Amino acid sequence: MGGNIYGYLGMGFSIVVVVVGMISYITTMQQKHKTRQMQIQNGGDIAREEHYRKLAETVVLQQKQIQEGQEKLHGEIAEIRGRLTSIEKLLRDVE
Repeated sequence: MGGNIYGYLGMGFSIVVVVVGMISYITTMQQKHKTRQMQIQNGGDIAREEHYRKLAETVVLQQKQIQEGQEKLHGEIAEIRGRLTSIEKLLRDVE
């Protein structure tokens, strides 16, 4: 009877070791899968960030061009106002 107890204990110990090993293996595989998914997701995030960075650079360039165009138009309008004022003065003098 004493030999049977040790046999059962050895068998129980083996079962516990196998179960713990399986749990460790499953946990490791899940973590590897989650890590891989995060790497894939981060790769997409990096690509999106690069796209938005390029888009922002384009917008900044276009804003500078618009500002330069507005400044040019402002100068031309000021010149036209000056000419219009001188024409009005000339017309008043002619009357």
